[in-house]
Amino acid sequence: PILLGRSLDKLDQIAARISARDGTVAETMTCDLSDPASCRAAAQRIAERHPDCDGLVHNGAMWGEAALADLPDADIAGIIGSATSGAMILTRDLVPILASRPHADVLIVGSITGLPNVMLRGATSVFKAAKAAQIGFAEGLTEELMNTPVRVSIVHPGFIHDTMPDEPGWSTPRSADDPLTNREVVDAITYMLTRPPNATIRAITIERSADLLLRTGRNG
Repeated sequence: PILLGRSLDKLDQIAARISARDGTVAETMTCDLSDPASCRAAAQRIAERHPDCDGLVHNGAMWGEAALADLPDADIAGIIGSATSGAMILTRDLVPILASRPHADVLIVGSITGLPNVMLRGATSVFKAAKAAQIGFAEGLTEELMNTPVRVSIVHPGFIHDTMPDEPGWSTPRSADDPLTNREVVDAITYMLTRPPNATIRAITIERSADLLLRTGRNG
């Protein structure tokens, strides 16, 4: 596996945790999704070092909690760029490699926030716009790559609590009243990516079972 991100130090820390957990060696590369040149450079390095690359998972995004009126230009550009244009540039430059493989995947981690009529609940309108754009990208890319071996899919997590695979909370049994965690998202992604090549799960939405009338902002 290859880990991409803005901070090489943080990536190396994650790679070390992965290695300590199961011995998997992950390569790390810097890639700032808000910077087109950085995206092109990362794609070129992957193409040179890993011509057998057969999967691309887009999980990069900037959050941003301020209202539109309080967001500076750089934050607006960063939120939109990291979720959309940067991912598009990286994908564009890697599609030739992916399409040359017997089977490959492009999977986008969207958000329930990007779905129609879902309340912001702490997010910003710019973040919602970026996540909605990811849906359009997934749908359009699906059509563009229809006659290639590349599957395109998107998963929409609800509001989650962060936990790591090497933390106790990762494997703790959960009831219907418990919050969602990264574990549910990883399980959904793994399921989508391990389907046989003749089957594509285009989209999965993950909501907490106890959330009622989520789209109106009310909780059960």
